[in-house]
Amino acid sequence: MKRQTIAVIMLVALIGLSLGFMAEECHAGGGGDYMERTGIEGLFAGRDDAEGRGPNRWQMALGIAAFPVMIAVVKWL
Repeated sequence: MKRQTIAVIMLVALIGLSLGFMAEECHAGGGGDYMERTGIEGLFAGRDDAEGRGPNRWQMALGIAAFPVMIAVVKWL
């Protein structure tokens, strides 16, 4: 039992180290930070802004409706 535990710990450490060395650094978005340019109020302003990147009404409704569904799934499943 003790040998198996040590073997599992070593295998997990080896896999973790190998993934750590193989992974590349990830950088999201290339053209500057969108939050710095618009702020949080710009995200909920809709698609009327100059860039047209805000959510429309049905996307906001879907996002808001997802919270009670998430709570129900966590509570009863």
